[in-house]
Amino acid sequence: MLKSVFSKFILASVLLTCSLNASSNEYIDLTKLNNIMLYSFASQLALDGESYLNSTIKVRGKFERIKADEGIGANEYYYAISIYDTTMCCVQVIELQFSNSNLLNSIKNNDIITVEGIYSKQDFDGLELFYLQVTKLM
Repeated sequence: MLKSVFSKFILASVLLTCSLNASSNEYIDLTKLNNIMLYSFASQLALDGESYLNSTIKVRGKFERIKADEGIGANEYYYAISIYDTTMCCVQVIELQFSNSNLLNSIKNNDIITVEGIYSKQDFDGLELFYLQVTKLM
């Protein structure tokens, strides 16, 4: 069974890479994808975020509020959407940034949320970090 799931994951990854290879400023609605395709796309974002820069992405997943406990960002919060594979054993995370902090008032940790935003990047000490700049909470 694991081999079958893995085969489906590989096939989904290949198909997704071919069909959703975005150019800048494209609208990508991930809420219409099944779990395998959604997880595959989240993995593609992690591997090749540059190809999706400035694209508007709509995604649904589990909201995570993470408190940094050491280093430069100590006592700051980071926000993310967690995307699980079909077996719930693997997770991909898309970092979220909110320019409107009022959007955060109605979200609790582990809520299932749908957000839309612009896929962006920032330089952090020479490391490129990709994130979704949230413009809408649905």
